[in-house]
Amino acid sequence: KAGIALATHGAIKSEQEVIRNLIDHQPALYVLDEIGIQLQKIRNAQKKGSAHHLEGVIGILMSAYSKADGYMPVSGDIMRGLREDYKRELSQLEKLDQEKWVEERIAVIQAALSDPEPGLKNPYLSIIGFTTPVTFDDIMDLENATNGFIGRSLLFNERDTAPRSKVTHGFVKPDMPMEIDL
Repeated sequence: KAGIALATHGAIKSEQEVIRNLIDHQPALYVLDEIGIQLQKIRNAQKKGSAHHLEGVIGILMSAYSKADGYMPVSGDIMRGLREDYKRELSQLEKLDQEKWVEERIAVIQAALSDPEPGLKNPYLSIIGFTTPVTFDDIMDLENATNGFIGRSLLFNERDTAPRSKVTHGFVKPDMPMEIDL
């Protein structure tokens, strides 16, 4: 209802996918059920070298977190592809009637093409994850606690993992505030 569904993702498959998601939408919003299992897979890939596509995920997530108000460097291949995509889109937009949204998009693309900084401007990455205490506790070791990823996190430990339903106590879901309702 708030218009962010296309920027919301339910899994992290690879380092390259995180970059592609940030290119497609400036924010990449991850909602991960069983994040503990995802983090176990990433840790195992880093230790055993068994899943190369997962090895750099934590690094790219930390890089995106720290570049929210600057530029996140990406590979030359990605930048070349991005510039080609911008040029192709610009060519298509210039053929359309000059409505306000067309003019605004053309201005954004022209600014991106003339920007001397290589990388993604102001990427925004957010992760909210849910897991059981047992799964989370199992992945916590000195390395994970000190590598910066967990240090950039807010942790909430709900000991009652099966609370009573709100529905049975007269809970009424409020309407979405007008400010964010599209």
